[in-house]
Amino acid sequence: MANTELISLIKQSVQEWNKWREQHSDVTVDLSGADLSYTDLGFANLSEVNLSEADLSETNLNGASLGFANLMGANLSRRDVHNRDLSNTNFSAANLKGANLSGAKFNHGSLSFTNLSHQDLHDTVFSFANLQGANLNHANLSGTDLSGANLSRANLRGTNLSHANLKGANLSTTNFSTANLNAANLSGALLVETDFTRATLTDCIIYGIAASNVQLEDATQKNLLITQEYEATITIDDLKVAQFISLLLNHQEIRNVITLLATQSVLILGRFTRDQEITLEALREILRSHGYLPILFNFEKPNSLNVFEKSSSFNITETATTLARLSRFIIIDLTDPRGALHEVARIIPNCQVPIQPIVEGIEKPYSILEHLKNFPWTLKPHFYQNKETLIASFQGHIIEPAEYKAKELEKRKNNR
Repeated sequence: MANTELISLIKQSVQEWNKWREQHSDVTVDLSGADLSYTDLGFANLSEVNLSEADLSETNLNGASLGFANLMGANLSRRDVHNRDLSNTNFSAANLKGANLSGAKFNHGSLSFTNLSHQDLHDTVFSFANLQGANLNHANLSGTDLSGANLSRANLRGTNLSHANLKGANLSTTNFSTANLNAANLSGALLVETDFTRATLTDCIIYGIAASNVQLEDATQKNLLITQEYEATITIDDLKVAQFISLLLNHQEIRNVITLLATQSVLILGRFTRDQEITLEALREILRSHGYLPILFNFEKPNSLNVFEKSSSFNITETATTLARLSRFIIIDLTDPRGALHEVARIIPNCQVPIQPIVEGIEKPYSILEHLKNFPWTLKPHFYQNKETLIASFQGHIIEPAEYKAKELEKRKNNR
């Protein structure tokens, strides 16, 4: 039957239409672009029908079956489909302006790039639905089930998501600025470059989230739950810290790494050329033989690939400071006066970790050495003539003083 005949049939009698669908269940029905406005389609069988770009404005869809239908780009403005099961239906880019969707079920459906702004969607079910790029700004999604949904690049600015279920949802690059997520369930959600600027994140469940480059400027963060329902309650007031604490609590290997860094890592800082590779390897081997984990941070930039200049996100001082704070003690080679004087001058004041400067050659009155004396965690500089003399004096002149200073600093911290 031709499309014009099908359109005529459905307009004349829903009963006859349903009968024809039942007799031709194997036929793919295409009503794309059809003008069905002001038509009574109550209880019509529209499942699996292609209604893309169709005009369904002022159409009665009460009781109509729309499962697996394609309504991409269709006009459904001011339609009442509340409390309806619209699972697996494609509403991508559809016009749902003024439609009543509250309580409807869109399980596994697609509403990508659909404009649902300012809509009342409370208690609606979008479980595992595709809402990528959808406009939901200032909509009411309180109590809405969005578990497993794809909301990447969606706009939820100013949206009410209180008590919403976002468990396991993809929220990458989603805009939640000024949104209300009070008591929302975000457990297992993917938060990559998600914008929570000035959003309300109070009493949220955030167990198992994967967050990276999340924007939280001026966001209200309180009582974020990082444990599961059957576990003892642990809440934190900072989402990024909460993710880190959760990782520590749930992954023994991460706790082991933190312990290893704090007790066994030794940071070696300096500007080391190829000529110093043998000395460096010997130095690292000695540290290994004493049970330490050597971490080398070489300020010398490779000629073939200047990583530090090409990547603005790679901040030398910040990275070195982070490594320094995690170390048992630090060895800084100041042999080359051009070395790392700028970086060292900025790193030392910000980390109370034993610091052992070493200098090859005769004692030189570098101004940086005088500067380092101002910090009680800095040890007396050790001067050596060559690799052999450095190795020979390593235990007594470097390891033992550094270990003594480390234990001294630990006592001071514990007595505070």
